[in-house]
Amino acid sequence: MTQPETNFVHLHNHTHYSLLDGASKIPDLVARAKELGMPAVAITDHGNMHGAYEMWSTAVKAGIKPIIGIEAYVTPETARQDKSRVHWGTEDQRADDVSGGGLITHMTLWAENDTGLTNLLKASSVANLEGRVMRYPRMDKDVLSTYSKGVIASSGCPSGI
Repeated sequence: MTQPETNFVHLHNHTHYSLLDGASKIPDLVARAKELGMPAVAITDHGNMHGAYEMWSTAVKAGIKPIIGIEAYVTPETARQDKSRVHWGTEDQRADDVSGGGLITHMTLWAENDTGLTNLLKASSVANLEGRVMRYPRMDKDVLSTYSKGVIASSGCPSGI
C-alpha cells in the first residue's frame, strides 16, 4: 500500500555498489521510497558512481526524482597521489576515523543538475585513476575544486571532513 506523499527524502543511501557497506538493491530502494510516498531518493555509494544510470532509469520509471551522489574518499590535506597517512583533526575526531587509518576522510557530494552529474562522474574517474590507495579512490582539494560546479557537498559521516 502506498502511503501519502511526504516531503521527507533519504539523501544518504549506500547500495550494493558500496562494497562491504551497502546491501540495498536499487530497484528495492526506489520501490520502498515510492511506497513511503517520497518524491525523491538518493544514492551516495562509497567511492564510486557505478549505480548512477541504474538509479536514474529505475527512479524515473517509478515516477520519483533520482538524486545521484557519491560518498567520496577525500585525502586529509594531502595530494591524491601522496600515499602517506595523515593524522587529521582533533584527538576525538581521530577516534572516530572509522576507516582508512589516516588515508582518507569522507565527503558526501550530490549532483544538483546535469553539469554536477558530469562533474561527479569526472571526479570519480580521476580519483580511481590517480588517487587510489588500497581500496580507496581518493579525491583531493584540486579535484574537488576543478569539478565543483553543479555539486552540493556535505561532511557525510563520523569520518567526514
